[in-house]
Amino acid sequence: METVARHQTAAAGRLYRVLAEDDGDNVFVSPFSILTALTMVAAGADGATASQLSAALVLPQDADSLHEGYNKALEVLQSPPNVTLSTANKVYVQQSYKVLDSYTGLLQKQYLSKLTSVDFADNVGASKLINGEVETETRGKIKDLIKASDLDEYVRLVLVNAIYFKGSWKQKFDASETQERDFFVTPGNAVKAPMMYMKGSKFNCGHIPELSCKALEMPYEGDRFSMIVLLPDQQDGLKELEEKLPSTCVRDIRGTLCNQKAVIRVPKFKLETSYDLIKPLQKLGIKDLFDRNADLSKISGNKELYVSKVVHKAFIEVNEEGAEAAAATAVAVRMKRCMPMMDAGPFEFTADHPFHFVIFDRETGLTLFSGRYAKPV
Repeated sequence: METVARHQTAAAGRLYRVLAEDDGDNVFVSPFSILTALTMVAAGADGATASQLSAALVLPQDADSLHEGYNKALEVLQSPPNVTLSTANKVYVQQSYKVLDSYTGLLQKQYLSKLTSVDFADNVGASKLINGEVETETRGKIKDLIKASDLDEYVRLVLVNAIYFKGSWKQKFDASETQERDFFVTPGNAVKAPMMYMKGSKFNCGHIPELSCKALEMPYEGDRFSMIVLLPDQQDGLKELEEKLPSTCVRDIRGTLCNQKAVIRVPKFKLETSYDLIKPLQKLGIKDLFDRNADLSKISGNKELYVSKVVHKAFIEVNEEGAEAAAATAVAVRMKRCMPMMDAGPFEFTADHPFHFVIFDRETGLTLFSGRYAKPV
């Protein structure tokens, strides 16, 4: 699984940077879901298409080790205790195309997945099939992922990915303490946001000088999964912080934190996002996959297939009870471990301006979700 964690950390940082180019927008994605599905497609690529995918996704040379790593990660992510988590990655192929047994076997064995044959000429029926499966996997949170107008008789391949997570905080917030407070969208420009409050409990938290930010880890019940919030020191410091993140591993950040008493104020929020990933992936150097130059001959034995749509939708709700999230789709910074001062008061963490957050799996080292809360919606 370490191979998968390394490749996902590197590739996720690059992908997030492209998706987060507009500084003022909220961002929320599942890098794990997107990259798992793209790696499945990469397994069917050859020639220049394979080279472009390998470079953009930072894939290791040992493909067998990568596929086996994904298999272990996906198995470990099946029905973990204390939280609700489900993942599904599917590739829909035009029914007139013969898919190689070697490819379907790889998907079934290593990725716990399969190809589904679809008649895209029946665009209404095909979209209902795809959307119905995604809606089921995400407990109704992601609807209408694919529009009927996105499909026609010329479509050959559609890639979708879905992931759902729901967890309760290990230490829950008291809803009666939640109050409307100022949230500074930009310096001097404040809007009201419902701010959750907790005082006196111990959390892994601290200040990271190398990133010019405060960090807070809020575990879910069971301690395996957690949300990590990175709050810039400056109200307008999120862009600079996120530029440093691609070279920084979440595990490294966690290693700098101390378990100490804290006073926490974090917004209660809900985000829904939708992305057409073709242009962002093209910016990362994946060019041939989306046109007639595509070489997906390891899927069908010919070069007639290409990817015509890569859609990703994501949802998250953070409240006093916990978080519910769904998605359907390096220069290492060496940091010193913080040393809590024995006579100091509780660590103050007030997320009243734009911040970055991730939902992290300690067991696999994978970032399941990542995002930016830039403004209340």
